[in-house]
Amino acid sequence: MIMINTNTSSIQNFKCNECNRTVDSEEKLSQHIRRAHRGENAFQCSMCQYSTYNKSGFEEHVRIHQGIKPFKCSYCPYRSVSKKYAKKHELIHRPDNPLRCQHCPYIARNYRMLNSHQKKLHSNEKQRVIIACTLCGKKFDDMNVYFAHKKRRKQCDECGLEVCHQAMNRHKHEKHGVKRKVRGKDVFTCKICEWSSVNKVKVLLHIIHHPEQDLSDCSFDLSVLKKCQILPP
Repeated sequence: MIMINTNTSSIQNFKCNECNRTVDSEEKLSQHIRRAHRGENAFQCSMCQYSTYNKSGFEEHVRIHQGIKPFKCSYCPYRSVSKKYAKKHELIHRPDNPLRCQHCPYIARNYRMLNSHQKKLHSNEKQRVIIACTLCGKKFDDMNVYFAHKKRRKQCDECGLEVCHQAMNRHKHEKHGVKRKVRGKDVFTCKICEWSSVNKVKVLLHIIHHPEQDLSDCSFDLSVLKKCQILPP
C-alpha cells in the first residue's frame, strides 16, 4: 500500500511503507520499491546485458545500439542520444561556460582537458586555490573539477540521503552497517568526471556518453563493447 501525505504547500510526499523512505512522486516511489525491495529491473536490453528500472535511461541505451541521435546542439552539428548530454554540450558555446579557463580564453571539451590545460600552462598562477569536498574530504585545485565532483551525487537506498558518490560506501557503513566493498577488486574510473565502478562495462557505457569523447584516448579495453555490438568491430 502506498501512503500519501500532503503538507501545507500542497506538495505530495509519497512514502514507502516498507522502509519509510519519502519521495516527491509516485513514479519515483514505484521505481524505489522495484529496485530496493523487489530486486526488479523493469527494462532488459535484448542486445547486451544492460538492464535498468529507469525507462528514459533504457531508451537512451537502446539508441546507442541503433546509432540514433535525435538531440541536436542549437549552435553546431553535434548530436547525442541523450537530451541531457546535448544540453551539456551546448555549454561549450555559452560565454559563462564552466569549461572556460579561468586564466586565459581557452575553452576545453571536457573537464579532463581543462584540468590538463591548467596544470600545464597555469600551474604557478596565484589564483589557484585548494578546496576540499565537505562530504568525502577529497581536495581539488580546480573549481570546475570540484563542481563536477559535487554534481556526481548518489541517493542512499536505505535513507534517501544524497551524498558525494565517493562517500557513499562510508555513509552506508557508518549509518546503516552495510559492509564496505571488498578490497582488491579492480575499480574503473572515468578520467573526465571521476565516476567509478568495479563494473568495466558500466564505466565504458558511461564514458561514451560524454560529448565528443575520443574513445581512442580511452585506456580501457573496448573489445567488450565491440563484442556486445555497442561499438563497431
